[in-house]
Amino acid sequence: MAAYLVGHITVRDPDLWQVYITGVKKSLAPFEANVVFRGQRAAVLAGEHPYQQCVVIQFSDQDSLQKWYNSDTYQALIPTRDKAADVVIISYSLRTSNRFSSCNQWETQRTILKIPLPIQNTPRPSKQ
Repeated sequence: MAAYLVGHITVRDPDLWQVYITGVKKSLAPFEANVVFRGQRAAVLAGEHPYQQCVVIQFSDQDSLQKWYNSDTYQALIPTRDKAADVVIISYSLRTSNRFSSCNQWETQRTILKIPLPIQNTPRPSKQ
């Protein structure tokens, strides 16, 4: 069953962050992982979320995700990551009930997720 890594990121050192991203791309290759999307935060619609960027990476299963994360190649990148950015990394497993009834619906959903929405931060009405 597919597993997803979601990373919430605020970059502090853009040059060092590029070094990290280059290393991550190389580290993912043996695990046949797929970057589903990488994006910049447009708006926080509810609650608080201090991170500016997000990445979602798909793995074939949770075991592959864990093996990648614990690999020597990725572990060697962690000091660079921690110097370059504030990061929270979470893994998710796809629940059976989340599956779409057809491939067309899945492809439609993937397409929707990749489209950046032109959402503006609008002030909320004050509570009185």
